Amino acid sequence: MAGRKVFVGSLPDDVQEDMLRDEFSKYGVIEDLFVKPGCEPGRQWAMVTFSNASEAQQAKEATDRVLQLPGGSRPVEVMIARNQGKSDPAPAATFGGYGGGYGGYGSQPEGPKKIFVGSMPDGITESAIREEFSRYGQVTDIYLRDNCDRHKQWAFVTFANAHEAEAAKNATDRILKFPESEVACEVMFSRNQGMHGQDPLRAGGPQGMGAVQQGPTKIFVGSLPDDITETALRAEFSRYGQIVDVYLKTGCEPNKQWAFVLFGTNAQAQNAKDSTDRRLTFPGAPGPCEVMFAKFQGKNGQDPLTAVSGGSQAMMPAMAPMQSQYWRGG
Repeated sequence: MAGRKVFVGSLPDDVQEDMLRDEFSKYGVIEDLFVKPGCEPGRQWAMVTFSNASEAQQAKEATDRVLQLPGGSRPVEVMIARNQGKSDPAPAATFGGYGGGYGGYGSQPEGPKKIFVGSMPDGITESAIREEFSRYGQVTDIYLRDNCDRHKQWAFVTFANAHEAEAAKNATDRILKFPESEVACEVMFSRNQGMHGQDPLRAGGPQGMGAVQQGPTKIFVGSLPDDITETALRAEFSRYGQIVDVYLKTGCEPNKQWAFVLFGTNAQAQNAKDSTDRRLTFPGAPGPCEVMFAKFQGKNGQDPLTAVSGGSQAMMPAMAPMQSQYWRGG
């Protein structure tokens, strides 16, 4: 049965029950409202129970990361609570990191606890990452990659449990922008869940936490303007999913500028390809972009594209001549 109770996080420290009741009664009949006392600064939360599940769902959809109450530092997070008992003193939802025993309540879920964070500023520090992501739960480990290429700084952040990792991902992916960053961070579950990314991501757990999808995730983009920037590519293609990496070829001949864009999943890459191939035209480009799966799927195009669906193998002969015109020896 769908839940009637919603969790509301990121509330102002001095929030009053009357303020919450006035706001959430817009979406239905409120049967119970519980404001957690004694929360740590910046971690105030509450539970609002509606008369039926449809009212709770409407409240969630209308307010989650949209509603900002007076005195709040950011919009509230609203989600359906996992435990639906009335006035549960420590009710657990799919959100961690709130004081007063909230984050550790109940059994810990199976699923990935490590997230990948990309598109961070070049001078980011571990303390800045820890400060930001500790809002969502207990950070047990941070791996900040050394000697990254310019504008390609990334890190792994590991949480105490999968709920906290999922909360951090949902709240920050393509939303969080650190000072000095040109674009918002891409945040996704790490495909490898061991220390510094050594163990494979296991299937199971909450939806979205399963094994990495099979299929090509890198697209080739041709007919780009000669002066295209990585920032412009990221801004355009991040509409279609989580961008893991962008490789912009340097030293191309005039009107033969190209790039690779690597997505988090095959579905995202397919969506980007279908939406932009011979449709997307950047300012200053000689014509619409050619967008197709890269012949080689490793970093900067090193590993061959294998057949992953009925049409993939048949596409290769047509793809090869078009891509090869843009580079030599590739």
